[in-house]
Amino acid sequence: MTDRSTTGLPHAIADRVTKPFARFLKIEAAAGGLLFLAALSALALANSAWSAPFLAFWETPIGLHFGILDFSRSLRQ
Repeated sequence: MTDRSTTGLPHAIADRVTKPFARFLKIEAAAGGLLFLAALSALALANSAWSAPFLAFWETPIGLHFGILDFSRSLRQ
């Protein structure tokens, strides 16, 4: 591990955000639970009255455009 005093980075602010997040990700059950909740919410949204905007979001194109060259795909792809 590196010595924090020699890196010269302002670690106080970054550690306040990254340490709890890193601790959460080390708990595999918590990460699995978060994935399960995300899947349940996606299923609920896809089968609700808001399904049209939800499905339209996944068709949003994202990519790069250089003149006539188009390197874009939808979020679903």
